[in-house]
Amino acid sequence: MRPAPLLIALIAGGGLAGLAVPFLGWPLWQWQLAGGAMLAIAALDAWRLRGRPTPDVVREVPEALPLGIERDVALCFETHVRQRLEVFDLHPGGWTSSGLPRRLSLAPVSATRFTYRLRPTARGDARFDGVQLRLRSTLALWRQSRVAGVPQRVRV
Repeated sequence: MRPAPLLIALIAGGGLAGLAVPFLGWPLWQWQLAGGAMLAIAALDAWRLRGRPTPDVVREVPEALPLGIERDVALCFETHVRQRLEVFDLHPGGWTSSGLPRRLSLAPVSATRFTYRLRPTARGDARFDGVQLRLRSTLALWRQSRVAGVPQRVRV
């Protein structure tokens, strides 16, 4: 789990606000109370993100792909809670793709499907290792990377 830019900006702003204590004579306890509240909110947001379920992902790709020709690959997501995430398909390295990464906002109890284009560049057996998801916390203070879906083999 990593802090999102919003949390980093809040921490920097809180540190700069601490300069008001020695230079403007503001009470130290108020700055400490604000920092403690920010810490508690960030910890609660992180805890809620860790407990959030990973969406179910299914990849739709033909068993055999022609060499050097772009094909559509579909990713289908199912979830029971509202989620905001970024999607990166872990397709074989070196293959050119367009339409990734993709940002999605999944509605609760819904299915979402999107396609992207992929061009194989080498013959033989290839392996898709799953789908990498970067989930955002409810308050957008944290990001967590997860891998969903099952590995899949295709022939080129």
